[in-house]
Amino acid sequence: MMQLPSRSFLVILATLAAGTAAAQPYFEGPWRSYESSESSAAPGRYLVDVTTGDLDGDGLPDIVAGQGVYTGGIRVFLNAGQDAGGTTVFDEPIFYSVQNGAWGVVTVDVDGDGDLDVATSDTDINGIASRIAILRNDGTGALSPATYYPAGPRGPTGITAADFDNDGDADIAVANWGLAGFGHDISILFNDGTGAFGPPTTYPVPQSPFRLEAGDLDGDGNIDLAVAHDKDGAVSILFGSGTGAFAPPTVYLHVLPTSNTGANSAVALLDADDDGDLDIGYTSSFAFDQSVQDGKLALLRNDGSGAFTTDFYYYGHPYQNVALDLSVVDLNGDRFPDLVGSQFYDTGFIAFLSDGAGGYVAQEAVASADDAIAVTAADFDVDGDSDVVTVNRLYPLVAVHENPGTGVFPRLPVYGDDLFVHYVLDVGDVDNDGDIDVVTSHSGAISSSVNVFLGDGEGAFAQSYVSPDYVYGFAKLRDLDNDGFLDLLFVAGPSSPPYDFFTARGHGDGTFGTIIRWPLGTCGVAHPSAFDIDNDGDLDVINTEDRGCPGVPDSGLR
Repeated sequence: MMQLPSRSFLVILATLAAGTAAAQPYFEGPWRSYESSESSAAPGRYLVDVTTGDLDGDGLPDIVAGQGVYTGGIRVFLNAGQDAGGTTVFDEPIFYSVQNGAWGVVTVDVDGDGDLDVATSDTDINGIASRIAILRNDGTGALSPATYYPAGPRGPTGITAADFDNDGDADIAVANWGLAGFGHDISILFNDGTGAFGPPTTYPVPQSPFRLEAGDLDGDGNIDLAVAHDKDGAVSILFGSGTGAFAPPTVYLHVLPTSNTGANSAVALLDADDDGDLDIGYTSSFAFDQSVQDGKLALLRNDGSGAFTTDFYYYGHPYQNVALDLSVVDLNGDRFPDLVGSQFYDTGFIAFLSDGAGGYVAQEAVASADDAIAVTAADFDVDGDSDVVTVNRLYPLVAVHENPGTGVFPRLPVYGDDLFVHYVLDVGDVDNDGDIDVVTSHSGAISSSVNVFLGDGEGAFAQSYVSPDYVYGFAKLRDLDNDGFLDLLFVAGPSSPPYDFFTARGHGDGTFGTIIRWPLGTCGVAHPSAFDIDNDGDLDVINTEDRGCPGVPDSGLR
């Protein structure tokens, strides 16, 4: 899956990852992110699923993240309680390996000893291997090495646990996504009462089953299954008999207009309209219809008998702002179920708050650590509301967002609206009012620009300057003329030869004069700065050459 370009902003007050057990991150921000790698030997990239549960019996929910590739397994973050500032912190992750990759994770007491164990689907990135892994809890939160059981034809991804045969223990169901998404079945593994599982019973379903959830959908007291398919925007429902057997699937095709077999589709079960039966939320990363109302959540409403009609709730930006995973929560304490969805493209999550009448209102997306692929929620700080956790596919991070109680999460202050990513920043007092101002810049093959933001001394900023013709980048603030005011120093963008440097004199009030070009005759410039190299009391400019010219000795090395 490819991440689309995102807009660039000045973002203030970022949270750093906690580096030690129960450590206080350096900055207070809207979320805290925790590294999922404890060493370079076991890199924590490619997290693909997340769940919660109190593994160590201390009354606090812990986090379990599934890792699909690199070093396949699960990473357990034990909740360490609250720090001196009242914010929940987590210990360093503990890694437990599985042979291939943990593409789905669930916490469940498989052996009836009163503590939560962990069950995962275990397959490789191509969806060839097919097993589940059971990691038993010793009661303290420490897990045993994985015990494996065959899971069916190929490629199990989604996993859920419930008592399908009404014998008092937890059974396992997996969605067999299959080789490259061409799977056509789900599997049920029955618990023998000790936490051991028998051979899988397989049921055919439409192509590319990816995730599934268990619940009583037709009100007969038996557990049924709802399956999210990547292919054909499908949801299939298998009604359980209570004996462990399931009827052939009832299939709802093209609920969403997705046809891609790598769509990361998800379902969630909830009583959306408070009528006593379970409805189904459904989403997919390819859930767009090529319109201005692109991202949408599908809600399949239950008539009480297990038959469904579909409503849609639109949100987001065309082609980008769609959810990959869903979790049911009560974010604002009104006792109506809300939904949160992870957003890979817009790097965060989106909350769908219940309106109390069966409808949902999409909130503004909440920024999180990049590439959020899975989401869940629990009351990590035990204050009576649900907090949100996301895991990230491309970066080894788990991000925890504490809920203020309203379901409206704090956001990082954002200033500016440039379409390109600004990655160079400098600070100084541009308008001589005694507080810090910021210059940001971008230099790329298509466009380059320099923006100046004036600070008000209380952490807020207002944009005051944008370079006029979009050929400048790598800006620095330096007093080049010794008048006591900061000037702008920057260079030509890579698409704008000749590669010289430029200055604009600061007036001391946040404005700048005419841009002056100073010839260098280099083959490419980047990252200028200014120092008093010759000790004559003024600043001299130094620059690097970032590319070469044919036939010029040492070009690109100067």
